[in-house]
Amino acid sequence: MDEKERQAAALKKFSLISPVLNGQEKSAIDYFRRLAAEPVKMPGLGERRYTEKTFQTWLYQYRRYGFDALCKGRRMDKGKHRKISSEIGGLIFKARVESPAMPVTVLYEKLIGEGVIDPMKISRATLYRYIEDLNLSGALAENNDKKEKRRFSHDKVGEGIVK
Repeated sequence: MDEKERQAAALKKFSLISPVLNGQEKSAIDYFRRLAAEPVKMPGLGERRYTEKTFQTWLYQYRRYGFDALCKGRRMDKGKHRKISSEIGGLIFKARVESPAMPVTVLYEKLIGEGVIDPMKISRATLYRYIEDLNLSGALAENNDKKEKRRFSHDKVGEGIVK
């Protein structure tokens, strides 16, 4: 969500709680119950259903901290890996540099065999995402000078066929 969408969502939240703030609604709880009965179209999120408690929270946040409190905050852990520590990450990087053409599935099994990764804590998908985030998937394999030939692969079509 970019900054414009954040501001638009905050403005929508404000528009939903403003009848209570202006005194147009006598009972905030009844008003929020009516709002909770129908989905609300939020900018950047689409139609969502909110509970009356959510509307009460928005009202509290606005009264206490102002309009900025209605803006959705950014995640503090964005771009960080929770399950892969820096030590394990260094070992993964080292293993990937040593054998850049190795498939991630084989690398995963190798790291489990060496005791670097606990399969109950780090899944194969987590390792895939970690390698992709560090751009280790194809960059190292492209820099490798020697080309690996696979079985039954030839430069030209029909080459290697026994007659």
